[in-house]
Amino acid sequence: MRRNLSLVDKNPNPFLGQTLMRQHRSEKLEELIDAEMQEIIAGCYEEAKTILQYERDKLQRMAQTLLQKEKINEQEILGILGPRERPEALK
Repeated sequence: MRRNLSLVDKNPNPFLGQTLMRQHRSEKLEELIDAEMQEIIAGCYEEAKTILQYERDKLQRMAQTLLQKEKINEQEILGILGPRERPEALK
């Protein structure tokens, strides 16, 4: 089970406009943060790669059109890529 951790100094009013002091964290916590960030980045990278591979034909058509015309408008983009799908969370 994951717990939310606050990693920010909660002092909202630094004295006389001084900047907030950075809260020191243990080396173990820093390692946990680094590992979690690497996991998130790796997951996002794999998801992006999968999407690009799935849509490769559309990307190639877009590239060819841009090589021929150098500039295309929104309607031409929609003609190549099709209508934008709304994420499930927004439906």
